[in-house]
Amino acid sequence: MDIQQHPLHKLFNPEHIAVIGAGDDLTTVNGRSLMLMLRHCTKAKLYPVNPKRDQVQGMTCYKQIADIPVVPDVAVLVIAQRLVAETLTALGEKGCAFAVVTASGYAESGEAGRKEQQQIEQIAHRYGMHLVGPNCVGLVNLNGPMVMSWVSTLTRPQGDLLYGDVALVSQSGAMLSSLWDRAIDFGLGYSKVISSGNEADLGLAEYLDYLALDPETKVISAYIEGIKNPERLVRSLELLREKGKTLVAFKVGQTEEASRAAASHTGSLTGSKDTFDALCRAYGVVQVQNLDDLLSVPFALRAMPPAKGPRLGVFSSSGGAGGVIADKAGGKGLVLAKPGQELERDLAEIVKFPPPHNPLDFVKAPLKSLDVITRALARFLADESVDIMIVFVNVIYFQEMGADYILAGLPEKREKPVLACWMGGSLAKEATRKMNQGGIPTYNDLESCLEAARALYEVGCHQKRHERRTLSQASPEGARSKALAIIEECGGRLDEASSKDILKLYGISCPPGRLCRSLDQAHAAAEAIGGYPLVAKGVTPDILHKTEAGLVHLNIRDAASLKKAWADIENKIKASGAEAHFRGVLIERMAPSPLLEVIVGAVYDAPFHKIMFGLGGIWVEALKDTSTRLAPLNADDAEEMLSEIKAAKLLRGLRGKPAADRENLIRTLLAVSCMVSDLSDRIAEVDLNPLMVYPRGVCAVDALITIK
Repeated sequence: MDIQQHPLHKLFNPEHIAVIGAGDDLTTVNGRSLMLMLRHCTKAKLYPVNPKRDQVQGMTCYKQIADIPVVPDVAVLVIAQRLVAETLTALGEKGCAFAVVTASGYAESGEAGRKEQQQIEQIAHRYGMHLVGPNCVGLVNLNGPMVMSWVSTLTRPQGDLLYGDVALVSQSGAMLSSLWDRAIDFGLGYSKVISSGNEADLGLAEYLDYLALDPETKVISAYIEGIKNPERLVRSLELLREKGKTLVAFKVGQTEEASRAAASHTGSLTGSKDTFDALCRAYGVVQVQNLDDLLSVPFALRAMPPAKGPRLGVFSSSGGAGGVIADKAGGKGLVLAKPGQELERDLAEIVKFPPPHNPLDFVKAPLKSLDVITRALARFLADESVDIMIVFVNVIYFQEMGADYILAGLPEKREKPVLACWMGGSLAKEATRKMNQGGIPTYNDLESCLEAARALYEVGCHQKRHERRTLSQASPEGARSKALAIIEECGGRLDEASSKDILKLYGISCPPGRLCRSLDQAHAAAEAIGGYPLVAKGVTPDILHKTEAGLVHLNIRDAASLKKAWADIENKIKASGAEAHFRGVLIERMAPSPLLEVIVGAVYDAPFHKIMFGLGGIWVEALKDTSTRLAPLNADDAEEMLSEIKAAKLLRGLRGKPAADRENLIRTLLAVSCMVSDLSDRIAEVDLNPLMVYPRGVCAVDALITIK
């Protein structure tokens, strides 16, 4: 789609803007809004509307919306909340396409506010009008400019707004103002600045959709408190990926307390952290963990190509700083590059001191001629062992000329990312300016520089993953209809036996077993499944934790022990009052001791099913060492999940123990993913805990599927 045909194009490029409630008092939002539009020479023609004014700030003022001589493309409402509904109706009658509702007191304020918000949504929908907000500070298109906001950053002098190729979308107006103000001082220019507020109508997904097509935008930053429409967001993320653009996101709600705060702020439901993490992994969103990185990371992504690998070359004016970088790199998923013999020989010839040369402390070289810096950097960067170059400079004696010699060592065509950290205060300003002007993102603190390097590597990984994306596993023929029949037969309340019947349909390995309704059937089952030792489990959907209820007997070695176990299970069932839904006793072969116990699970977190993998048994709760992805998985996803947990070394084998059967673990993860995708309308949760893992084979000894 051409950007000019996009439904939001007129919102960002209006010809006529009505300012409803405009006034002369510049200390109020009413006066401030129009004043800021005029200060920054908004291109659109402005139409103030106020029933008590004939003129506002020297402009003709219209008493009512119907008096405006044209149909406004956008109306900016700087009026009290009680007047919004009737004003939207008048705008709808006029034919206005977009309304920016800045008033608060809607969904963020409780049930009464939610009803008010629903009312203005309905009015807008009736007239085919789109809403920005409510509870927002508006939006700005810096290319023009088109100012439809009263945000404090606009109080800067005319011409002080920095135009660039990064867009900022924020669900918090206050955070938007602060981030934008800091971005200007940081040297990061924006193309669009959007306060989405409560997102009664237009939301993050719709804005991303537009920005994906916007030729003026390369990277998008987002301050996110909640996701209103996950399915719609996924489509927008797919479009961003198709267009080669990256979303950098700071997500509120990492803790329960933060989730509550976000809900009270914008009326958002934040969604669970691991689901959002999995969504970001699946669609190439770069998450940042602090607000400063909403500036530092886009600053690098807009200027540099993605990194092809994690290997850092460190070109430093300080041996100590090189060591600090080496220490911190591992925490970012980065490693120091290992120069080969040819590079070491060439660098030794240039800098006149022997290896090792990474980190390369160029001040150790005899700097009689500063072109040593240029030649050493050029050779270092060109080497195939380096994926990312970090240039670190302290405030030393060649501030005035150092940047020139460094820039001279860098190729004009950027095939590898190069970042710089010029650590200092006012003495570093001129060198930082020169470096940035020369196209090298330059920071005054090391943490921001390394976080930017991490993000460049992450984007490179996302691109590789997408390029080699393989198909997810297809559902076995007839599995869905047979599974639905089992669910129907159980009245929608599955137990372990019926859950395992469904698992087997999708190729998930379970112990040989039978559900028995009499002791005679149990003896017959023992013989049919290969004899003793056995496990006996009482089966009822009323008791999920069978071990705690005494319904599990392990290592049954003969018929007499089986009879005793049967009697004990029956007595426990009677004592618990669960007789009405007692379905029998599951007789299974006793699984041999495993190499390792893991958990494979799935949970429905609307609208996604997320797949989880980690150490099983009690360890999943004690260590919380898990990896999560969204279904459907492919083999690459499953392989990554096995490698991501902290206990990954246990899977590879330690202290003489054999390695776990990765192939069958991957097969099980794919099968669970396939099952929940195939039965997405029915399955709420899947719990395989523990899944016994052997050098050859895996086995789900305990399993339960919960139906929606």
